[in-house]
Amino acid sequence: MSQAATETKKKIPNEEISKEARKETSKEPVKVSWIGGFLRRDILRKVIALFFAILFYFTVISRLGVEEEVRNVPVDIDLPMSLINIGQLNPKVTIIIKGSKGILKQTNRASFKIKASVKLSDYIPGEFYTLRLDTSNISTPLGVKVERIEPRDLSLNLDRKISKKVKVVPTFTNKDALTQGYAVDKVSFKPSEVMIAGPESILEKIYSVKSAPIPLSSSLIDSFDYETNILKEPSTSISPEKVKARVEIIRKSKTVTIKNLAIKILEAPSKTGKFKVELLSSPHVAVTLNGLNSTIDLLKSTSVKPYIDISSLDTAGTFSVDVACWINCKDKIMIKNIYPEKVQVKITSAK
Repeated sequence: MSQAATETKKKIPNEEISKEARKETSKEPVKVSWIGGFLRRDILRKVIALFFAILFYFTVISRLGVEEEVRNVPVDIDLPMSLINIGQLNPKVTIIIKGSKGILKQTNRASFKIKASVKLSDYIPGEFYTLRLDTSNISTPLGVKVERIEPRDLSLNLDRKISKKVKVVPTFTNKDALTQGYAVDKVSFKPSEVMIAGPESILEKIYSVKSAPIPLSSSLIDSFDYETNILKEPSTSISPEKVKARVEIIRKSKTVTIKNLAIKILEAPSKTGKFKVELLSSPHVAVTLNGLNSTIDLLKSTSVKPYIDISSLDTAGTFSVDVACWINCKDKIMIKNIYPEKVQVKITSAK
């Protein structure tokens, strides 16, 4: 046998081996395509089946589970715009829940949301509103069932919501803090009125609102501006919540009139004895004074000395002379009026 024939015989097994290898390789994709085809066929039915399987699982778990009590769960109450709650704003209830121990161990008060709405059509003015809760008002974690709510009925104190404008009146930290002799004369606000909203039963008794205390101190002797908050009553709201105050500081003074003060006559020393002076009018006047309260309270009538000055008169005759006044006091006192302000004087030569 020739060498060429021998080589041909050797090649034939190699070709068969290659065919077998290709067959084996082509089998693997068939498996993968079979799984993919299974998943793609009737996918809607498979999703529905999975959903009911999960639902069945949690139903069984809830029935076979344990009960647990969750206290002080707040209730969020949704009110119509025209009503306001003047009672307990965030009532709390106890809910009894059921589920597996594993699930319940992961839940707490914050896991539950309770929200209920008040129907305006069921509201009767002057009467308490009964809000009934049921399980549909509660949002729960998956796998937890609400068995009961205690209490089931909430009694709400509701009122009609109104609004009106009221004036602002000032309050102070301590009015006596100002230096002696100074006082608050007046306070003006900008705006002078604010809008207050709240229950009708409360607002019908409110005619003004107070500012937060405005601070005063002994260093204040001049008027000043200050921004302050408005104090609001419970269950009410105020707009704006802040106002600007103009505080007028004045010297605290008092006005008095001292009557029947004798008039003193002042003559030039060089003319003493040369003329005879006679008051034709009343020898007494009334003097009106203004000064600090403390100064006026301590002032004695003997310290107030009205007088007329005739030192410039050097001829005989009848004259109308102004009445002046001198006050023996170290503190400032203002002379507001002297009555009468002029007197008649008759001057004659001395014999």
